[in-house]
Amino acid sequence: MKGCFSAKRLGTFFTVFVLLFVSFSGMVAVQGAGEPQSPYVLVQNFESMTSNQDVTGYYDNLSVEPGCTGELSLSNNGGYNDTKAVRVDFSLNSNSSWIRVDSTGDNFTASGDGFSFWISVDQPMRCKILVIDAYIQHTHDLITLDVGKNFVQVPWDDCEGTAEWDPSLYSVIAPNNPANNIRVGILLHPVSPSGATGTAYIDELGYMNMSAANPADTAIRLISDIGTVTPASESSIAAARAAYEGLTGEQRAEVTNADVLANAIAKFDSFRPTILGASIRVSAPWGLRFGTRINNNAANGTGYRISRYGSVLLAESKWVEGELKADTPNSLNSEGFILSESEVSVFGVTVVNIQPENFNKRIMVRSYIVYENETTGDKFTVYNAEGTDELGSKAFICSTREVADYFKIDISDMSGGTAHPYEVLQNFDNIASQAQLEMFYPYVAIDEDSQLIMSLSENGGYKGSKAAKFEYTRIAWWSNIGDPFSSTNRYHAIGDGFSFWINTDRAVRVRLDV
Repeated sequence: MKGCFSAKRLGTFFTVFVLLFVSFSGMVAVQGAGEPQSPYVLVQNFESMTSNQDVTGYYDNLSVEPGCTGELSLSNNGGYNDTKAVRVDFSLNSNSSWIRVDSTGDNFTASGDGFSFWISVDQPMRCKILVIDAYIQHTHDLITLDVGKNFVQVPWDDCEGTAEWDPSLYSVIAPNNPANNIRVGILLHPVSPSGATGTAYIDELGYMNMSAANPADTAIRLISDIGTVTPASESSIAAARAAYEGLTGEQRAEVTNADVLANAIAKFDSFRPTILGASIRVSAPWGLRFGTRINNNAANGTGYRISRYGSVLLAESKWVEGELKADTPNSLNSEGFILSESEVSVFGVTVVNIQPENFNKRIMVRSYIVYENETTGDKFTVYNAEGTDELGSKAFICSTREVADYFKIDISDMSGGTAHPYEVLQNFDNIASQAQLEMFYPYVAIDEDSQLIMSLSENGGYKGSKAAKFEYTRIAWWSNIGDPFSSTNRYHAIGDGFSFWINTDRAVRVRLDV
């Protein structure tokens, strides 16, 4: 049994971002919330903006095909790693319809190898950048975006154009030319022939660098991007951590803000619940009770509050792969009930009415806390980070039988009375020879019509451990295992009674003589 019983389990978390690369004649759209294919130098991330007027002043040349609509505004958390971004609301009536997010003046230079930006869409869309250089519009092939978050990167030399007034004036944007002032806009088209109504978020405008970059610089930037740690920071911390842990020892030495990452991880871990373990509920209805510790004050001052908490339960036989979460098929979410309340509270979730035939079936459990933004109402679910060694689910796994064995509880008859734990006085693990065994049991006798032999068993005891072994030809009347009456007393009337484990290969009657 792994992960079942622990008073304190401190662990780490690791999130893997899957990057899907789709290339179009040198252009690339990197789908997912992770890093772009090539590093980039940030020019504009809209963090300094405070109003919609700031956005419409930066992009002062928004245009939409006639018969369609579009509007720009400032989003406080819709951007890269839940930061500020330009929000684009649109209604386009066909796949040839368009919305153009642009400015009237030069807003970039031809620095680096190309242009990079981050975009999130709730509809499949197609996009391209439009570059105005010396009154000539340069463009490239459309890039198709899947629903979700994407990095789009376009090499400057993929952007070509011809002057409308003179077809012979053909040009290509030359890269690595910071002296060349240009204007860059973004054009969006629907994928569906019937058009689309939806929202896009644009963020992280900058210059990409296709040459080999120092990965330590990427880690430094990602760590810096974490900012103030809140319950919404999990994805940004995970990206920074993955970048840092992927470095060599020499590269890590170049990361000047590694302590910021360590502090961010520790702070976020304080938002997580910690599973304490499991016990048997010994009053009807019988069941497994899982305890979880939460810090009620961890998120104070972050703008988030605890909205609710509980655990996700799933039979191990129904688990397929991946982390156990609230949306895992066949799982059951159970709200917790407080067992003890203070700054650090403990709540419990109980699985009741476990039938005897299911005692050995294993149950997966993972606890969570839902944090709610006190201003926007946005909710973020934070799970315990550590689980069993053999699964990637980050869940704890227990069965009624395992828990009972751990607490030394007899569950052979669930319909019977209350079972009790006990304290071990002798389990024979410290007995190494026949002589030592005979010193512990100096008096072993059987009726005169039978024969009894005592020896040390290496694996016949409780859970395959050592035990005292007694072999007899028969028991005609009685056998006595213990001390002669004149021996010094070795037990005390401690606790509520006497407890022992016995395994027999035939039915016998047992009595305790005190």
